[in-house]
Amino acid sequence: MNVIEKRYPKARVASWCAALAFALTTAAWADAPTNQTATPLTPQAKAVVENLRRIADAGQFVYSWTHPWQETDPAFRAADGDGWRAKDPDEFTFSSRFNDLTGEEPVMYFADLRFVVGTYLGEAQYAKNRASLTAMIRKAWHDYHAVPVFSWHVENPYVPSGWKDPKHGEAPYRYRHSSKGYPQKNKYVFREILEGTGDPCGFGRQKSCTASAPVTTNANPRAWYDARLEEIASFLDGLKGTDGTPIPVVVRLFHECEDDWQWWGLGSASVKEYVDLFRYTVTRLRERTGGAHLLFAYSPDRYWWNMGAEGDNNPHSFMGRYPGDGFVDIFGYDDYQIGTETNMQITVKRQESAIQKMQQITAEARRRGKVCGLFETGAIGSARPDYYDWLYKALTAEGVGFSFVNLWGGYEIPRTPEGKECLKRFLAQPKVLTFRDGIDLTNPNYP
Repeated sequence: MNVIEKRYPKARVASWCAALAFALTTAAWADAPTNQTATPLTPQAKAVVENLRRIADAGQFVYSWTHPWQETDPAFRAADGDGWRAKDPDEFTFSSRFNDLTGEEPVMYFADLRFVVGTYLGEAQYAKNRASLTAMIRKAWHDYHAVPVFSWHVENPYVPSGWKDPKHGEAPYRYRHSSKGYPQKNKYVFREILEGTGDPCGFGRQKSCTASAPVTTNANPRAWYDARLEEIASFLDGLKGTDGTPIPVVVRLFHECEDDWQWWGLGSASVKEYVDLFRYTVTRLRERTGGAHLLFAYSPDRYWWNMGAEGDNNPHSFMGRYPGDGFVDIFGYDDYQIGTETNMQITVKRQESAIQKMQQITAEARRRGKVCGLFETGAIGSARPDYYDWLYKALTAEGVGFSFVNLWGGYEIPRTPEGKECLKRFLAQPKVLTFRDGIDLTNPNYP
């Protein structure tokens, strides 16, 4: 009996029920093909989903981390007069804080599209970023056949020049309708994109580049957004190995959608608007690239009340904003509540909640023929030296079949000697997979 079951006996009942559901759905899953969104996929892209399924069926999961987080990671950034810049491709070395500590290499890693597309940083900076990130992805592919997962903290097209958030600094993707000075008539940007309405936008610039960067105003958010999709498609098209093989990539759109801190969240976009723009984005990227090497992901935060049902129009259910099986290959959620409190009672309650959410997502993924994972978590603000013990218990609980976990950049390493030892114990577990285990997610014949 674990610590949760001792203190919260109801958890044992939930665990048994989830285990039964897991066993029943696993039997059906094992005999059914993976329900992928686009055909034909490249053999490598199709293998990514099939191998993630096999890994989950074996009770294992891939360990991933966000690398590089372009504003802070020395693998990507170099100092210049503006504070930082993307390294030139010939300067690039594949290293990270995590790699330096553990010697581990990735088979999945997370990056962000906001550094390579947009208007806020200026075209010269975006061009440097694209060259550097492309070099990193190609090297990771050549060395490890590693699969990049792209989040997109897309900037708000109405962000003004030189704007800084008092708490977060110059981070335009956080700019939302509740921020000081935001034009309230343009609160619902998703609606404006979908309808082709709104005002001229895209003229905001980072303070350091306003003098040199030409200001090109877009007619409305739809024009601005379509231009960004064209940039993304061009960038993704360029991700090929030395032999011309398209590198499989996962694109995670509009994450943490049931919160209100993003401008696609609860207070800024209706459920229908969210679903419609998600589908529009997937469709446009497929049309522009062919879509054969692209996989798409859906990832709310942890602030949903129940699973709900697809199309239930419930902003508080997990499935309420689900865009549909035809537009999603992988789903999961973000959760920073695991093992992050010094108070044991709070830690146990949050652990119970996380496990129940994982069990529900696992059952829904298997019912739909999908794979699932924990897209963001980490030791944010944690003083617990046993953080990774809690994370491991959650991911290996009865009824949980997540294929991967991603530790967000900067939060992946507890800052104490005890925490670092706990991480090493975690990585030594046979259920935790990294490149050292000989994994190639893109190999149709693995394992």
